[in-house]
Amino acid sequence: MDDSTDTQHDTVASVPWILSETDRLGQQLATTDAQRLFLGLDFDGTLAPHVDEPSAAEPTAENQELLRTLSRQAGVDIAVISGRALDDVRDRVGIDGVEYAGNHGLELDGASPLSDPDATRAQIRTVCDRLETEIDHEDCAIENKGITATVHYRRVDDEESKARIRSIVETVVEDDASDLRCTRGANIVEIRPAIDWDKGEAVQWFVDRRSDACLPMYIGDDTTDEDVFRAIAPDGIGVHVGTDGTAATYRVADVEAVTAVLQWLADAGVDELVGENNSNP
Repeated sequence: MDDSTDTQHDTVASVPWILSETDRLGQQLATTDAQRLFLGLDFDGTLAPHVDEPSAAEPTAENQELLRTLSRQAGVDIAVISGRALDDVRDRVGIDGVEYAGNHGLELDGASPLSDPDATRAQIRTVCDRLETEIDHEDCAIENKGITATVHYRRVDDEESKARIRSIVETVVEDDASDLRCTRGANIVEIRPAIDWDKGEAVQWFVDRRSDACLPMYIGDDTTDEDVFRAIAPDGIGVHVGTDGTAATYRVADVEAVTAVLQWLADAGVDELVGENNSNP
């Protein structure tokens, strides 16, 4: 079992708040050799606030409009990479010109890192069916996302019940699905294929498809986003949402602060990159 929440990186004090460092960030954009900015973002907790009922999540109107504005700007490519199923996250964001990846990068348009997706779906279905029987708590939700699953317990109040739910999930996966693994997140347990593929690999897949050199920038709040921050270091720009330990370059406080970062990119940041490269012979 991969307990990512136990892995601590830098302290809050050692990771600067990005909104206090826009001069430094602008300088980085202006002096990079890249011709384009690749902007990747998580969905829940980044574009959309966390909510008790996952089906009710939606991006803030401000973030959705700023993504639409950025998607029309020369020199920037955008992808939303979520733990949600691909169709789900695409429908919730709903912006043409933005690319999407679901299930932590395991679902990509026109590509898959899985050798046998149908076998994975069958294993996930078996595990979810058993969990529905064994977890007897009305505030726990089991979400089958096809090639992954998520057990949500945000609405569960007491720590003893949360620990029992985690234990049941990990035991069922160990008993029934040797090709799957568990990863703990914020009030969730993710169940996914035990392969060497994560959001960091997905971001690299997006970047490698570009014909022009890209500077990767990624904003996310989840433990699975730490894979991206490590993958794009040291030259890329990682932005962690929240106050947890992180491998990111910068941090912001919350979804509203993400809005401010997107606004800065739309107003000035992308111009720093594109303007500088357009001025080069």
